[in-house]
Amino acid sequence: MAVQIGGAALLVEALGRAKHPGNIETHQLQIVDAVSGASLPGSLVTVDMSAPGLSDNAFAYAMLPSAITLAANTNYYIVSQETAGAGHDIFYDANTVIQTTAVAVVTSGVYFDTATSSYKPASTLNNSYGPVDFKYD
Repeated sequence: MAVQIGGAALLVEALGRAKHPGNIETHQLQIVDAVSGASLPGSLVTVDMSAPGLSDNAFAYAMLPSAITLAANTNYYIVSQETAGAGHDIFYDANTVIQTTAVAVVTSGVYFDTATSSYKPASTLNNSYGPVDFKYD
């Protein structure tokens, strides 16, 4: 998802992904700078959809090695590595409505375009794939 941070910096502590019913795989998540397309150092984590006690439609979170500061009034992507097709975990499409707070706005879903090696917007305000999430202080 593409997010625009509000007027105050955020200290992000964990990234998460929703568990669609039947999901059992692990997924790598990370934070990407929306301008450069570069992953933020230390933002790569793995979440396990088969974790004991994880309910369908709940979020699985993984703590970042160290909290990461997202700058105020700056755009980032929170992304999850996915594999489409039979035999793989399911994710919700880019029309999934995201609930936000004043700390950040979801500007759209994003996907990685292999032809251009860049992230592309794929939906509208407050919509995203996944969905993915982050915990902040």
